[in-house]
Amino acid sequence: MIARTLILAACLGLLGSTTSAQVSPAVAISELLSVGWDTRPEGRERAAAAYQQAVEDFPGDRQLVYAYALVRMQQRQYPEAVRLLEDYLSIERQDAQAWRAKAWLSMLMKNASASLVDLDKISQLVADEKTALTVAEQQELIGFLGRMIGFLEGPGEGAVNSSTLSAAKRKIVDRLTGTQRETFDQNVSAVIDEFGVLATAKDDAQVQEIATAEKQKRDHLAQLDKNAIEIGARKEELKLAAEKIESEAQADNDTYSRADQPLAESLANLTSQARLAERELANVSVDLLSLRAQLARERDPIIRDRLFREIDRMEILAARIDADLLSLRRRAQGIQAQRATLAAKHNQAQASFTAGLAKAQKEFQTLENQLKRASAERSKLKRPAVGNTGKVIALNKQAVALSTYETFPLEAEKQRLLDQLEAK
Repeated sequence: MIARTLILAACLGLLGSTTSAQVSPAVAISELLSVGWDTRPEGRERAAAAYQQAVEDFPGDRQLVYAYALVRMQQRQYPEAVRLLEDYLSIERQDAQAWRAKAWLSMLMKNASASLVDLDKISQLVADEKTALTVAEQQELIGFLGRMIGFLEGPGEGAVNSSTLSAAKRKIVDRLTGTQRETFDQNVSAVIDEFGVLATAKDDAQVQEIATAEKQKRDHLAQLDKNAIEIGARKEELKLAAEKIESEAQADNDTYSRADQPLAESLANLTSQARLAERELANVSVDLLSLRAQLARERDPIIRDRLFREIDRMEILAARIDADLLSLRRRAQGIQAQRATLAAKHNQAQASFTAGLAKAQKEFQTLENQLKRASAERSKLKRPAVGNTGKVIALNKQAVALSTYETFPLEAEKQRLLDQLEAK
């Protein structure tokens, strides 16, 4: 009937453009549920707008409030859904399914005390003969009560004081008949048993993870020990290599010193001889200048002849000294070239030794750092494994989650509301 009304309204272009008198509350609620079941942000916005419009059109319609509470549950807006359910139940206090929704949401939101109050109200409605509940609905609600109490006794243990839970459970059980108690107890046990299975699976997985982790730790520690032995051996090799390099560098220094010393002495001797020759040549040059000055002043032929002969002799002496000086300088240059070649080879060898020593020292330091990291890692590996891997954490979350044992039949409740609207 509602579907036909919607189709007719769409064909006539009445939806969204007609007055409130032309659209019934049932149509508005059905449209709200349809739009609100879209969980995307734009769906939430359209649902909020549709609800506000429906409230303006049909103020005080209780089923409209309940429908929007279901919408907010579908959209996982749980705090607002609880608020809407409270508003609805403040008037419709006999709606057991709405109390069920509120009890489930309170437990889901970790408000176990509030959930217990709601469960107590449900048990009152189940026991009240005036409540319009079918036998099937009673059985379903009793099973729900059992599963919720079982959750608090098992997975949710500690959410409320044990004495408070016992008192609440006793009040619920006292309201049930013998057959109903059996159903209740079976559902309590089913949750606790399932929790036991999941908890055991989690514990088994944790034990397995711990065993695996301990084996991995032992293998890793063994590898670290093996690496430490290899690093220690390599460090000894590097020490010996460094000592050898230093010894070779010192030997090269000694060889260079022995080879360079006679050359340095020869060069010093030649330098000394060259200085003497330079001084002697300077003296001869001074004498030549003096003789030439005398010759320029002298007019006596005999004296002039003697002066000429003396000048010739001094020039010959100067030429000989100059030749000796040139020879000394050439020999000195040769020795300097030998020394330069020897020094270049020595410097090259020393650079090679320095580079080799630096390389060995760098590798030695790297190995030292590796040993330090291994020591820190070894300390961590000695800590006991806890086995909190992703699998164990996931199993634990599953074991203590309300949705593992009880999920609210949102689709069925939506359809129930639609059926009620259809029947009007």
